[in-house]
Amino acid sequence: RYFKQVADERMWLRMRCAVVSEENPLKMRFTLDATPPVTKLKWFFGDGSESRDERPEHEYAAPGPYEITINATIKDGRSFRRTRTIQVGYRRDVID
Repeated sequence: RYFKQVADERMWLRMRCAVVSEENPLKMRFTLDATPPVTKLKWFFGDGSESRDERPEHEYAAPGPYEITINATIKDGRSFRRTRTIQVGYRRDVID
């Protein structure tokens, strides 16, 4: 009950990303978990590229840190923005 009350007042967003294939560590898949459900969204990948796909894949030109931003809108018209910095192009066993 408390979670529903908070969700009605403020959106909960969790951005996730993962390497699509170890053979190409520059290609990432992005996902969004949100409550309440999102009706419109836009991803910004930090290299000038954008997507309106719900679960986009994006290939970067070079390894390095990128600031990922998502703008999300819910059915009542309120919009929310989240930003996260990711490291691209490094194998998981090197960063962990």
